[in-house]
Amino acid sequence: MACWSAENATKAFLKTMNIGKRATEPNGAEFISALAAGNNAQVMVVACANVADSTTLALVAAAQQTGGRVICILRGIEELHLSNMGKNSSHLEFVVANAQIY
Repeated sequence: MACWSAENATKAFLKTMNIGKRATEPNGAEFISALAAGNNAQVMVVACANVADSTTLALVAAAQQTGGRVICILRGIEELHLSNMGKNSSHLEFVVANAQIY
């Protein structure tokens, strides 16, 4: 079992803050990023309602810090095309699937 890494958590938090420069205060994505990186998460999965969002970017920042990967589940090809993550996509994989819970 891995130990908590304050250094990873801090670096991921700050990286996420820099990605979302528009916000004047943390919106929760920074906390998610710090939590994932601090726990040295290697595989993170996020199901997106539409396109990849700030939570996905936060997990990518954590994955960059830990050397992990993020799997983003999208519901269709259109959402996949709209989810262009640019330079932030090195640790990110997309899966098109129905993530609906019955």
